[in-house]
Amino acid sequence: MKNEVFIVGYESISPLGLSVKQQFENLLKQKKGYSTFKEIEGVRLHGELVNIKNFLDERLSNSLRKIGSQGILHNYLLYVANNLNFKFEVNPERIGVFVGISSGDHELMEGISNVRFDNGAHLCLNSLSSVLSRKYNLQGESNSVSQGCSSGIAAITQACRAIELRELDVAIVAGVDAPYKIFNINSLSGDALSKENTLNPFDLKRDGTVPSGGCGILILMSEPKARKYEKYAKIIGYSSVNKSSLLENPSTGIIRDGYISSMKNSLKMAKISKPSFIVAHATGTISNDPVEAEAISEVLSKTPVCCLKKFTGHTMSASSIIEISLCLEAMKKGILPGMGKIDFEKGKEVLVNENNRKMKINSFILNSAGFNGAYGSVIIKAV
Repeated sequence: MKNEVFIVGYESISPLGLSVKQQFENLLKQKKGYSTFKEIEGVRLHGELVNIKNFLDERLSNSLRKIGSQGILHNYLLYVANNLNFKFEVNPERIGVFVGISSGDHELMEGISNVRFDNGAHLCLNSLSSVLSRKYNLQGESNSVSQGCSSGIAAITQACRAIELRELDVAIVAGVDAPYKIFNINSLSGDALSKENTLNPFDLKRDGTVPSGGCGILILMSEPKARKYEKYAKIIGYSSVNKSSLLENPSTGIIRDGYISSMKNSLKMAKISKPSFIVAHATGTISNDPVEAEAISEVLSKTPVCCLKKFTGHTMSASSIIEISLCLEAMKKGILPGMGKIDFEKGKEVLVNENNRKMKINSFILNSAGFNGAYGSVIIKAV
């Protein structure tokens, strides 16, 4: 029998705020945290986030401070980790780390492969997960997972399987990204970036996404170990699929079947027919939103939909974990955040609440999609 997986800790930062509590308060006010910009190059995160204190481990600092934005990713990760309790009554070899990152992080690292840590070790592609493993003495499996914007769900999938199969007792799952280094602007399709610097999911006025950044962390724990800790929710279904073989251009294409497959697979695993609400990927692009709307209508019609990137911007590989943390707050408070007014394209409507709505939230499903044909969904249930 498989182990059950519980969420016993969560925290995040985004342009909406420096804690999940602050972000949720701003979300209920329908504030937009991201700043507008006209050029990708040189853009920085909005407001306080650029002033985050340097939390780098002293043993890594000399190497990482030299490499610019990669050091910033480590800072985001450690800033969030610093606000969580990583002291577990668990063998450290039974605690793993899974970090969702973007392809841009790999590209950056390839350019600095000759950088060495103070102990002489090469900077490797797993350094983002290893920095948590090293700082907190977490000696289990440590992986950085790259599936584009679906990296967070891919990291959750790997972590859940390791716990379910009793390979780990605890998994630290993170997603992290920064806006000004993740995009090679020439690789994006023409409708990817908003010319108006506003992200309008599902709206007739949408003209593209607004890159953002931040970090989110979930602490997952097996059922036997979680008995000693506060349990916030339970992961009951998940799915990661790849439909790149069906796409003419896997780097930019969107296919309805990807969303349909990942949602249906997750619902089957969760053994539920309908969650309380859906967190749509909803990037505000011309290509994604109508396709996702069709998929939602086919699989979960008349289920309320949240599109959180409207307020956080598109935090890319950090998006799934950040959005899950906000939904856990919604679940705890019993409030489904309003999305404001949306003028839908005819035939591409989804059920969206304009205003905040008090309701008992039993479960939610979150969708994600990556540039490389990766799609994922996860279902989380209240406990």
